[in-house]
Amino acid sequence: GVGRARLLERTGEVLIHPASSSHRRDVFESDWLVYHDKVKTSRVFIRDCSAIPLSAMLLFALHVEIQHAQRIVIIDRWVRIEANPRNAVLFKTLRTQLNSLLEAKMRERHRSRRDRARRNRVQEADDADADVATWLENHIGEDAETEDVQATNEDVIIQNIASLLAEPVDPAAPSNNPV
Repeated sequence: GVGRARLLERTGEVLIHPASSSHRRDVFESDWLVYHDKVKTSRVFIRDCSAIPLSAMLLFALHVEIQHAQRIVIIDRWVRIEANPRNAVLFKTLRTQLNSLLEAKMRERHRSRRDRARRNRVQEADDADADVATWLENHIGEDAETEDVQATNEDVIIQNIASLLAEPVDPAAPSNNPV
């Protein structure tokens, strides 16, 4: 069956989808509904809808225009309501302050995330530096040990050469030199 509530949108009539929990309702707390999903089958249906107060529309709509002389407020360029201009101006001021607060909170959250990411990158760089330092210690230590062994071997070779040079040469001994 088709939902009983008759709803109008700027593009025409819509109905509450039969699968929606609000489908069987005849009366809502407000004349205004918000919805998450709109589908067109045999007719246009909305799903996941909730009633909202007019004050929420005034605070969170994209565009609010006040026509003081006509005592009309136009919300999002299509919803027209009669309103006391003074109250509408108060809502518009509150809305401006709320937007400023929300923007500041979003900037702070973005800054906070950016700073946290920067700290993580610095920590990763510090960790990488520590890994490089450990690698260098291990490899330089090995090279130093290798150098010590090479120096010791060189010392032994030099000592052997020196001892050979220091030995007296026997002219009667056969020479290995073919020249």
